[in-house]
Amino acid sequence: MNIWKEMDSHVDSYTPKEMQIYNLVKQDPYSFTASTAMEIASRYHVSQSAISRFCQRLGFTGFSDFRLSMMMSANDTNTGKKNHPEKHEYIYYLQDYLSQINKTMTPSLSEDLIKRILSARNIYTSGYGASSIPAQWFSFRMVLSGLSAINIPSSQEMEYLHTINHHDVIFLYSASNPSHKDFFSLIDGLPINRRPYIILVSYIKNHPFAKKADHLIVLPTWHSLDYQVVLDTNIGQIYFSILLSEKITSHLSE
Repeated sequence: MNIWKEMDSHVDSYTPKEMQIYNLVKQDPYSFTASTAMEIASRYHVSQSAISRFCQRLGFTGFSDFRLSMMMSANDTNTGKKNHPEKHEYIYYLQDYLSQINKTMTPSLSEDLIKRILSARNIYTSGYGASSIPAQWFSFRMVLSGLSAINIPSSQEMEYLHTINHHDVIFLYSASNPSHKDFFSLIDGLPINRRPYIILVSYIKNHPFAKKADHLIVLPTWHSLDYQVVLDTNIGQIYFSILLSEKITSHLSE
């Protein structure tokens, strides 16, 4: 079943609440493949029961079944995206994906990030779950480059905020979920001279904390690029960190 065609075929019979869920899926499909029903409900202020009924209307047992179908959907012919050539090799999409991440690192973005990193007193990194991997890796690479870098373990932000100030830079890796809710609650209570410069590395423009960060970096996903294979989202954040660390290393060696 092509899930996108199936959703569109029910448009005329959706209830107002089902239509709301339908529009949310079309506007932000990545969040629906990367979040739980509870997270979706909290982010968009809809009920989990409404999400469940929408999924059941399409013939799924629940949200988990619906989300899996979205992830495995081979193609999206109704979003106006261009279709890729008939190539199904994983390596083809992986190479193209890395190329798209590379395009994200524009000269102006690279220059700004390098300037902030090299002028920072300390570089902090943090990520929850899968996003903790690129956070730890980037911190490690910065230390190898001779810079003061510290990875903040999940849920231990309070301890580190006692010493952080506006001379520091924090890289927060967060795919799409409000994992750093407690962190931003603590940051909001700090005086201006204690607030670090926050760089949020995500996959969606409307991340729950996009407006609270000083700089939002949005990386492409397999879905936004209309790939016919599913790529682990960690690849994007890790490769972004590799590119940035290599640029910093190159800059320091000049």
